[in-house]
Amino acid sequence: MRLLSFLLLLFLSQAKADQKQTNFVLVMADDQGWGQTGYNEHPVLKTPHLDEMASKGLLFDRFYAGGPVCSPTRATILTGRTHDRTGVFDHGYALRKQEKTLPQAMKNAGYATGHFGKWHLNGLRGPGVPV
Repeated sequence: MRLLSFLLLLFLSQAKADQKQTNFVLVMADDQGWGQTGYNEHPVLKTPHLDEMASKGLLFDRFYAGGPVCSPTRATILTGRTHDRTGVFDHGYALRKQEKTLPQAMKNAGYATGHFGKWHLNGLRGPGVPV
C-alpha cells in the first residue's frame, strides 16, 4: 500500500511539474481473481475494455485485497491504511470521518473525482439500506 501511495505521489508531482494532469482510473471488482481477464488469457471470460486499458497503460498485476471482504478493502484503498485503523472492520462499519482519502488528495491537487458502484462505507446495515 505504501508503494501505491508513493507511486501516486510520484505521478502527482510529475503532473504538477508538467502542468498537465495524468488521468487515473481505479477499477475494483468483488471476487475477481487475477486470471479472470482476457489480457491474462482466460479461456471463457471476455473483458475487452479492461484488455484495451491494459494494452495502453501501466499494468499492476500483483495487487492484493486490503481486507477479508469488500468494505474493508475499499477503506484500505481509499486511505492507504489497514482497515482496522479506519474503523471498517467488516461490511456495515462506517469509514471514520477524520480519515484522509485518496480522492480528497487528488481533488486538492486539482483533479475531478467520481465514484460509481458500491460504497458500503456509511455504517448502515440490513436489508433495504441504501448503498
